[in-house]
Amino acid sequence: MTNNIEKLADPRFYLENFCKIKGKEGKGLLSFILKPAQLDIFNTIQKYNRIIIMKARQIGFSTAVTGFLYHTTIITQGVTSAIVGYNNDLTAELLDKIKTFYGTTPDALKPTIHYNSKYEISFPKVDSKILVLPSTENVGRGYTIHNALLTELPFWDKAEEKMVTLEASVPVNGKIIIESSPGAVGDYFHRMWVSENDYIKKEYGWWWNYTEEEIEIIRRRMNNPRKFNNNYALEFLISGRSVFT
Repeated sequence: MTNNIEKLADPRFYLENFCKIKGKEGKGLLSFILKPAQLDIFNTIQKYNRIIIMKARQIGFSTAVTGFLYHTTIITQGVTSAIVGYNNDLTAELLDKIKTFYGTTPDALKPTIHYNSKYEISFPKVDSKILVLPSTENVGRGYTIHNALLTELPFWDKAEEKMVTLEASVPVNGKIIIESSPGAVGDYFHRMWVSENDYIKKEYGWWWNYTEEEIEIIRRRMNNPRKFNNNYALEFLISGRSVFT
């Protein structure tokens, strides 16, 4: 019995065995098997509380981190987790991923839902909940947030001011995970990335998820080296061109 409980407390074991994700290109529901980059960030989240992820597009970090938040929220008493993005559509899409995890969990393990809306899902037996919050001026104010996923920070308006409020809402032992592709040199995400701070920095370029043949097809289809380097090769933009960190 103890061994089974320990397995259920392991986010990788739980998600890979009891949850599914929506496949791309109309492939229906698929088992959630962590890719190397996703497994690497799981290990990082379990070790550190402040993390910045700079990543290429379509590597699966939004899915991985929302999966981690879902598992942590349903197994921990009195937890509030939040997903914050630059617009309502993005954050609602991420909450939809969590609802897919929940909907595909076997009934014997499925936690009871009390409130299920476009912006919140709560689990009354453990008094925990997951919120989606657009990055409004007072985002996070009035909440105690134990786990926060902040996505696409370079696209936030007044990002620095909003981050001050959010960081004050998360206890020292809570988790803040920022994930985005690089924006422009000088924006708040870039300044956080190049400065000394409490955040662990993790880079995941295209080589974590694509073969050279696959990335060459993407490169040709985009036909825009500047855009390609920004979206896949982890280069920040400056003065109409891209530069390495």
